[in-house]
Amino acid sequence: MRNLKQGAMEIDGVRIIEGDGLSKGSARSLNVKPPYYVVGVSTAFQGCIADLTLSGKSMPTPVVENDVRRCYTADYESGSFFFNNGGYVQLDDTFSVGVDITISLEVRPRSLTGVLLSVHADNGGDFLLLQMVNGELILTADNGGGEFSTRYTPQVTNKLCDSQWHKIEDFDRDGMLADSNLIGCMRNLMIDDKPRYISGGVANGDVNLDACPVN
Repeated sequence: MRNLKQGAMEIDGVRIIEGDGLSKGSARSLNVKPPYYVVGVSTAFQGCIADLTLSGKSMPTPVVENDVRRCYTADYESGSFFFNNGGYVQLDDTFSVGVDITISLEVRPRSLTGVLLSVHADNGGDFLLLQMVNGELILTADNGGGEFSTRYTPQVTNKLCDSQWHKIEDFDRDGMLADSNLIGCMRNLMIDDKPRYISGGVANGDVNLDACPVN
């Protein structure tokens, strides 16, 4: 807070004044105008900010946001969380399906239908698609030798949506049926026994790369 030349901070209700708390020179006001920037500059702040006010007035909704994610008020754990507004993470521009492929990942979905992983060629030829459709897990791929697919149908429709982590692995050899993105958490993605770090990808849409709510 500032009053003319006097400056002070208040932390958790306790007012703190370091030094004499006075600005130098004869200036008694700050002549600034919008736009105002919150964090950023050369080194960005990592954490949560809430209830931002200026001269006693709440700041309006941001006009532009750059690489800003939601803040959690509940417990969270490692992983990447995909919100219900839709979003995805781009990991690799050079990946190809190849002759044989193995996939391993852990998911904790909050919806019965959604795309988990997809790769496709620029010309629309080779592709790989892992998706959930009404609780059923389907892997479909084409590496140039024709389309092949495998699927897992649980005895209970919502078996994969039980608030628990589920490890999907050992896929090795009809098109996209899911028309929405995954809602929920994902972690520990490996392709051909090599880790693919989701948190190191480029997020598009409503995605938190490095934290999953526990509940």
